[in-house]
Amino acid sequence: MHRKQCPLDATPFQQEDIDSFPTNQALLLLVTENKTEENSTKALQNGDDCKNDEKVVSTCIGELALYLKPLSSGNQKTGNSITLSRPMQRKLVALVHCQLVEPVGRARALRAARSLGERTCTELILQHQNQQQLSSMLWAAVRTRGCQFLGPAMQEAALKYILLSLEQGEALSRKVLVLYVVQQLEPHFPQASKTSIGHVVQLLYRASCFKVAKRNDESSLMQLKEEYRTYEALRREHDAQIVNMAQEAGIRIPPDQWSQLLYGDTAHKSHMQSIIDRLQTPASFTQSIQELMIALSRTEDTHNLSGLSNDFNTLAAINPATEDSSVTWSQLKIALIALRNVVKGLERFLQAKAKVKGLTEHTAGCLHDSCNAWRGSQGGSSVSRREEWNVLRQNQPALISELVVGAAFTELFGETKSPEVTLFKVLKTSWDSLDLDSFIFPVIPPSYQREKEDLLSFINSLLRHTWYLTEDLIPLVLFDDQLSLQTRTLIAQRIAQLSSGWVEIRKPTLPSISQKSELVDFVGERSTLLFDLLKTPLDFLSKPDWNEQPEYVTLGTALKNLSPINDSCERALGLVTRLNTKITRDEDSFQDSYKWWKLIRGKSSSFKLIRIFWESIR
Repeated sequence: MHRKQCPLDATPFQQEDIDSFPTNQALLLLVTENKTEENSTKALQNGDDCKNDEKVVSTCIGELALYLKPLSSGNQKTGNSITLSRPMQRKLVALVHCQLVEPVGRARALRAARSLGERTCTELILQHQNQQQLSSMLWAAVRTRGCQFLGPAMQEAALKYILLSLEQGEALSRKVLVLYVVQQLEPHFPQASKTSIGHVVQLLYRASCFKVAKRNDESSLMQLKEEYRTYEALRREHDAQIVNMAQEAGIRIPPDQWSQLLYGDTAHKSHMQSIIDRLQTPASFTQSIQELMIALSRTEDTHNLSGLSNDFNTLAAINPATEDSSVTWSQLKIALIALRNVVKGLERFLQAKAKVKGLTEHTAGCLHDSCNAWRGSQGGSSVSRREEWNVLRQNQPALISELVVGAAFTELFGETKSPEVTLFKVLKTSWDSLDLDSFIFPVIPPSYQREKEDLLSFINSLLRHTWYLTEDLIPLVLFDDQLSLQTRTLIAQRIAQLSSGWVEIRKPTLPSISQKSELVDFVGERSTLLFDLLKTPLDFLSKPDWNEQPEYVTLGTALKNLSPINDSCERALGLVTRLNTKITRDEDSFQDSYKWWKLIRGKSSSFKLIRIFWESIR
């Protein structure tokens, strides 16, 4: 202090007595347990109301500052029982360092309170998300927008080849660009396809990375904008677009997890944090509050976090561009009281979650080697585990029911990691209405195992015929009048969006089928093969009355004259075998044979077999 200038920027200042400056009580609390108020208001000349407001403000900031104080093992009362995340700590440090006696400092404190409140809201949203389904929800949101992420390594390679082809300012059509990238990727990534790379290009297109020049009767040309002709700039915009899609879908992901998802490591945490900060807008806070309230409405909200909505709205109403001279002590008091309430709400929730986690770990210990305990072993550990098991039955009956039902499901249906199992979804829907106290385990009949084996055999037989649903054959269902017009229209529209061109005739790739699959999901780039072979343009499929167009009538007439050769052989052989080995006079059996005989004779076209197969597996 003897040099009369700032040590950082050498700004001169007038020498004054150090005791004349006000004390930052919040910082003082971090190094001492005693709070002194001797000189905290020496620089103030305010009325009683302002002094009361200032006292409340000082108290609130002091309570918030204690979250920065490490938990002392010798004195539990000097610290807090939770550790805030690093972003929360950084924002809290910014708040504590504000000099409130100056208008500039109060304005900074108001902005810091808003920022800390927004981060608190984000922390609560993260705590209420299903971490196991987070990545699947993210990529589903990306695919919904016509884009795709191919994995860290393959996505990086695809972006570099896109940059390599366009970094000199070349203008290429989308088709040429996609073909080039696929050719370059195939030696290293055999799974690369025109569809997947086209979705990557679409992702960059949504990020406005291209200049698009339209041409009459020809494909548009795409040119990479000058500011994105380096990999770092292109990748940053690419990542920002994915983060933006996640936020639009109500998905909140921390920076370290973003780095793991997009790069396969945590080294890009700061890079992702900067993107998240850049995408923040004044309206983001209000949107986050709405998402939090929606997430809480789906839970029991045992900690009454929904009661913090008024406090969150108070903080969201703060103008981030508040002028330095316009902040009063009363405004700052209201903001800090709201901030203190939301941070305490977060503290209560994290404490309860920590207790549940401890109980879960304790439960694992109770269940470990429980067989010995139930055999009545006299060892000390066995007796204690028996007691712990009884305590667990009394306090956590739902957990035991979950373990028992899970074991029964695995025994009956096999291992599964998907929560979308039909039986599980039905149980989840009716879980709250179940009377667990009077629950009685059902008796499984001995015949179930035989029925289960028959069912599995039937399912395996169906899965050996998935070639009915390949991209090449799926357009045939457009001509099946017994399929709903709505479903056929969706398929027609999807095919109309494909680019027609030469399609290699080769062995088809069998599709994968899930419980969420629909017929339209099996349309792919090879679905244009039928129209290419018959030299029929795809334009008529995009019209509202596509099923009344001359092209449709002509194709339908031609296809109805085709017989399903492969199925004819299979069914004929099966019919002959059945008649020779299991002939019966049962009328139902004869009727079934007659129906298949009509099908073999060509009375049904091949495209109807697709519908029959689809209805069977549904």
